Amino acid sequence: DVIGTLSKQAEKLGYEVYMVTPDKDYGQLVSDKVKIYKPGYQGGDVEIMGPKEVCDKWCIQSVDQVIDILGLMGDAVDNIPGIAGVGQKTACKLITEYGSVENILAAADSIKGALGEKIRAGRESAIMSKKLATIITDVPVEFHEEDFRLKEWNKDGLRDIFTELEFKTLGKRLLGDAFGGDIVSQRKSSAGVQTDLFGSASSAVAETAEEEIIVASGKNISNVEHEYELVESEGEFAALLEALEKTTEISFDTETTGLDANNASLVGMSFAVRPHHGWYVPLSPDNMAEAKEVLGRFSHLFADEKKMWVGHNIKYDLLMLKWYGVEIKGKLFDTMLAHYLIEPDGKSNMDWLSEKYLGYEPVHIEDLIGKKGKGQGNMRDVELEKIKEYAVEDADITLQFKAVFEPQLKKHAVEDVFCDVENPLVPVLTDMEFEGVRIDTAFLNEYSTVLETEARVHEEKVYETAG
Repeated sequence: DVIGTLSKQAEKLGYEVYMVTPDKDYGQLVSDKVKIYKPGYQGGDVEIMGPKEVCDKWCIQSVDQVIDILGLMGDAVDNIPGIAGVGQKTACKLITEYGSVENILAAADSIKGALGEKIRAGRESAIMSKKLATIITDVPVEFHEEDFRLKEWNKDGLRDIFTELEFKTLGKRLLGDAFGGDIVSQRKSSAGVQTDLFGSASSAVAETAEEEIIVASGKNISNVEHEYELVESEGEFAALLEALEKTTEISFDTETTGLDANNASLVGMSFAVRPHHGWYVPLSPDNMAEAKEVLGRFSHLFADEKKMWVGHNIKYDLLMLKWYGVEIKGKLFDTMLAHYLIEPDGKSNMDWLSEKYLGYEPVHIEDLIGKKGKGQGNMRDVELEKIKEYAVEDADITLQFKAVFEPQLKKHAVEDVFCDVENPLVPVLTDMEFEGVRIDTAFLNEYSTVLETEARVHEEKVYETAG
């Protein structure tokens, strides 16, 4: 709202305004004098978006319709729900035909099929989402050109902030080698992180002297073009199965109700076979029979020994599927294990690895279910559109990890260890966790009595010695 207000005030004073941002909703502010400036990534070209570029991107007639598009498809990053099940393509078609959210809702009863049902069910959400997406341009701030003039940096202030926030790399980049200190990242494990191969939190920090803060490049789900599809109808299932059948390498991820695979329920599965594209299949966490029926559609794929299944901490996913009667017969590629062999002292948390190796900040689990604690929610309660974006993003990132880590395995001469030792161990450990270990309770009860007796004898000797 502040940027929108200042931009419009500056425009009226004759300035040419550039809003440096990747956010979609700023498109509504664009005019001949106000443009979006998207910096290039890693040497890429800068993208400047005026009215034509914004309209072409969203297939709209006027930038005023940006809020209508967002009112329909929502924006997970800004917590704008939109209409559940309506994505960018569908939103574009609807706006092209009806012109606005209000017109679409007025014609909702005449829109047939599943789409009509989604629109009628999401009426209130669409109205609220359009309002949330609307940028206010009359907030009580005033444009003063001197406030925007580039001045000398407050280096002492920057040094204090960078030290407090442990921005070691950024500090050296801006302030030179004189900036330093023994800074070690201590990102806390998030509530939704799965445990690693041996049961420890996979987000645990490896505190090494060489480790530095990795500065994200700014890429995220809101500014990277992607196509994540929800699979519910017969036609959508047919398209997904056809795509998976044609490829030999499938990245996948399970969404569940908890971190303990032996006690959790499946909420859904995501698949990806190429970067920035994937599918999400929702499952019923409260009806195992129904979930098994859906998983049965993929049985021929799970049984195909020629397929390679890519996952991050794939043992967790295998164990979840095993409780639903599913066993994967194909080859496995665990990106978490691959990274462990490449960098044994490094972190294995997906969010951290994504920022480091892909320059991409994923959607955080806390954005969906809240922070860890009594008030934390559950994945079964997350809106379908949000969980779809989150889940497919995980499978997408994991697929991209494989392309990064596979050549690194060869470079570090650990490819044989990965293929012949670590990966084959994954299904073995999965079976062990599934079957459990039988305990001789009779012996342990008997031995407990022996230990209590011995402890009592030693206790009496201590009192006797102490007087």
